Amino acid sequence: MYTFMERFDQTVDKHTVNKILSRVRHGLKPSQCAWAREKFLKFKDLDTFIKESIKEGIDDFEKLHNENKDFYGQPITEEVLDFIKQNPEMISGIREGNKMYFMAFPANMKEYLSTADTRMKRYYACHCSFAKESILSDKIVSSTLCYCSLGHIKNFWEAVFDRELDGEVIASVLNGDSACRYVVFLPDDVMKLYVK
Repeated sequence: MYTFMERFDQTVDKHTVNKILSRVRHGLKPSQCAWAREKFLKFKDLDTFIKESIKEGIDDFEKLHNENKDFYGQPITEEVLDFIKQNPEMISGIREGNKMYFMAFPANMKEYLSTADTRMKRYYACHCSFAKESILSDKIVSSTLCYCSLGHIKNFWEAVFDRELDGEVIASVLNGDSACRYVVFLPDDVMKLYVK
């Protein structure tokens, strides 16, 4: 993957890379999140929808914690629950102007929170089987690959707004950041229709 991404970076411009990789989505389609659009249209207000989504998400994580259940194999300890509450952009984007900011949920949250080793923190954060192990090696896979993860985020919000969206990777564990972060740009008509 290191060699493939190195060649990909050398031959394809950033805009095209973004378009290609953010469409990978591993079989996900906006139509699978049609329920989110229906829910959003009941609010017709983006900030209220975000606020309610965060509240519901935190309530769900509190329930998992209280019932000693996991989240896709991850235990929801007190520390994990506190971290989620402090970083609601892991549940739903946080809107600032015409941008929505997101943080990727670490792949192994418990280990992510318990280690002081910055390399291991990045390793525990990463979900990508094509990149994760490279964090522990001398040849780290290009963070360009993280546009694939951006596509997973865009998938949900493209369903909500019923249109394609643009976005960028703004932080990546493959670049040495402690977490992966993304921004999605809101079109002018979405701002006019759904931001009060």
